[in-house]
Amino acid sequence: MCSSDLLGEDPRRLQGLLAAMAVGVAAGSWIAGRWSIGTIELGLAPLGSLGWFLASLGLAASSSYWISVVLAGMSGLCAAGFVVPLDAFLQKYSPAEERGSFVATANVFTALGMLGASAAYWLLASIPGVGGPR
Repeated sequence: MCSSDLLGEDPRRLQGLLAAMAVGVAAGSWIAGRWSIGTIELGLAPLGSLGWFLASLGLAASSSYWISVVLAGMSGLCAAGFVVPLDAFLQKYSPAEERGSFVATANVFTALGMLGASAAYWLLASIPGVGGPR
C-alpha cells in the first residue's frame, strides 16, 4: 500500500515529511555532537528516546499536514539524539581489533529490527478495522 493512499496526500507533499525527518536527523546529530564534545553523553539517549516516542505518538494522532511535518522533524531530531551517543559508545569501547565486527553486528540487529517492525505492521494492517483505508 502506498503511503499516499494511506494518508490521502499527494506524493509530492509526502516528500516534505521525508525532508523534515532528514533535516531533523542532521540537526539532532549535530546537536548531539556539540553537547558531547570530548566525551560520550549517554544521558542523551533516554531523552532522545522519550522525545522520539512522543513525536511518534503525535504523528499517529496528527490530522494536519504542517503539524505532521514539524513532528517528523522532531522525530528525526530525537532519533539522532538517541542513536548518536549509543553508536559513539559502541565505537569507543569496543576492542580496536574487533571494532568492525561490533559495528557490523549492531547494524545487523538494526536491520532485523526494521524487518520485524515491517512484518508487525503488515500483520496488524491485515486485521480488519486496524489497518488503514483500502
